[in-house]
Amino acid sequence: MFSEGGTITLTGAGGAVTGEFVTIQCISDTTFTTLTDTGAIAPSAAGGSGANLAVSQTYPAGFTLFGRFAVVDVNTGAVRISLAASRV
Repeated sequence: MFSEGGTITLTGAGGAVTGEFVTIQCISDTTFTTLTDTGAIAPSAAGGSGANLAVSQTYPAGFTLFGRFAVVDVNTGAVRISLAASRV
């Protein structure tokens, strides 16, 4: 289960959170200031830089990102992030 470790709801006013997160579900249309996936290597042609995913694009409400996220900072919108079970 993706939410066994618990969840955190973040909005654009919440600031960055760090930890071990496995899913990010967009509650509303969302853009990120920082979105670091420790398992991804996004090419610069796709708007990424190493493990920093594209933050300038808008992720629509209902969209879910799966990965191993270490830093999540919402610019606009709201998300619910699931903590990795190992954090419990």
